[in-house]
Amino acid sequence: MLCPKCGKLNSQSSNFCNNCGKKLNQIDRTSKRGFASMEPEKRFKIAQSGGVAAHKKGSAHQFTSEEASAAGKKGGKSRKKS
Repeated sequence: MLCPKCGKLNSQSSNFCNNCGKKLNQIDRTSKRGFASMEPEKRFKIAQSGGVAAHKKGSAHQFTSEEASAAGKKGGKSRKKS
């Protein structure tokens, strides 16, 4: 189970994060379907493998240093509303 605070992987039986001590919520999977019913670490692995595959294929976006700089300067500001 991934910790929502620090992102570290913990065992499914853990009630608290072994890294930061945050209380871990047990997932109620009875009402969720498909991707949402999966454990967070399984979703993470699937998403990670998709990102790796996109980079290998060459279709993943590569930020230029100018794009990265502009994104960093925004610092979480929301875009203009029209």
